[in-house]
Amino acid sequence: MPPMAYFHHHNHHYPGVNVPQRGYCLNMTGSSPPQQWPTPEHSLASTVRSAHGEISDEEHFSLARPSPRSPFNQHGAGFPFQNRKEARYLMYYIKDFSSWIDICDPARHFAREVPKRACDDPLLAFSLLAFTSRFFCLRSRIDDPSSEIYYSKAIQLLIPALDDPIASIDENILAAIVLLRLNEEMSENDTCTHLLGSTRLLDLASSFAPLGGLGEAASWLLLRQDMFISLTRSLCPTSTYENYRNSAFFTSSTPEAMANRAVFICSQVLAYAFQNDARLDADRWQELNTSVAEWFDSAPKESLPYFASLPGDNPQTEGSCFPTCWMTRPQYVLAYQHYYLARLLLSAFDPQLWKPGPDALRKRPEADDNIRNFMGLIIGLSISHPDMMTGRFIAHHTLHAFGSWIQDGRQRNEVLEFLQTLRDLSGWQTVPLIARLSRQWAEATA
Repeated sequence: MPPMAYFHHHNHHYPGVNVPQRGYCLNMTGSSPPQQWPTPEHSLASTVRSAHGEISDEEHFSLARPSPRSPFNQHGAGFPFQNRKEARYLMYYIKDFSSWIDICDPARHFAREVPKRACDDPLLAFSLLAFTSRFFCLRSRIDDPSSEIYYSKAIQLLIPALDDPIASIDENILAAIVLLRLNEEMSENDTCTHLLGSTRLLDLASSFAPLGGLGEAASWLLLRQDMFISLTRSLCPTSTYENYRNSAFFTSSTPEAMANRAVFICSQVLAYAFQNDARLDADRWQELNTSVAEWFDSAPKESLPYFASLPGDNPQTEGSCFPTCWMTRPQYVLAYQHYYLARLLLSAFDPQLWKPGPDALRKRPEADDNIRNFMGLIIGLSISHPDMMTGRFIAHHTLHAFGSWIQDGRQRNEVLEFLQTLRDLSGWQTVPLIARLSRQWAEATA
């Protein structure tokens, strides 16, 4: 069997995984300088104290003239930065972190537009600094109490905007919420407060999807963040979908558009799987199954792996216990991870499995195999692209929901190593998941 077969052939595949049939052909083939603002008048981080309890010059983050773009833009972050530490955080954000935030945005709005707007929007400035300082501190194991101060200041600005039934939410606010959710996701006690807490917010976020610009980029990120909460907490996503269909990504042929369409379909499958209605609709399941297959059939041939292989019998000499799938673009990795996640969910929540009777009992072992194999492909895609942080997060979220299905001892050990590496590289709080999976696996083999 050719190594690509399980990726695109209907009858020859990774055991238990049916993929829509399709042929295979390999194809290997900024913004303007910021304005000089007036002399700063205030300090953004005025509550940050030095080691002696006083406010030091090093802890000040200058503000600039008001901006008309947001209802609470009394001052901006200012340019140039007057604080070395916070200027470094901005550079870390631009160079190290924004690339995986912008993975599905060809215009890279969070790398190019957000830093520019932070110069005169304090909510964006505080949100950017809160996320970046937390990420940097977790990854470097260096504590910086100002991270919590930035976060607190951002929340003080955000809450009135969310609570006001009249005030309009603009794209700057949406971008700030994306950054604050990223900050919360890295917390040991993620309560999902500021994303799940406002259905109105997610309704408004979807309305930005057809408009382009930073608002559209933020709306797609909020959709993915809503999916993360849904998957890891078994909750129905609260996003609304109709406006996303009017996004330019549904008519574009770029890798980013392909990935966003996969995200959209996967989110709909999540909404079906974790719907509040306990009864699973067979017709809706078939509609979603068809949509997933059509997405695969419409994907360009160059999006397939340029190399793929099944795991060998001796991973110590042959590599990972999971499939190897090398892609030409990170967007394709993210796209196929969401494709396989959708297939996994459709296997797990097939209505035929939930009907009492012997047929459901006979089908359950095959469904369990499909769950393990689709999850193996999601993890394998991440392991095959170790520099792609977003792929690691998607694999983590899948393991959070379905990791207990893994039976192979070697795969279990590799998963634990994978999660520990994610913790070392990003500071992501994987220790609770490692402990829970270890306990579940021990109970399953007892």
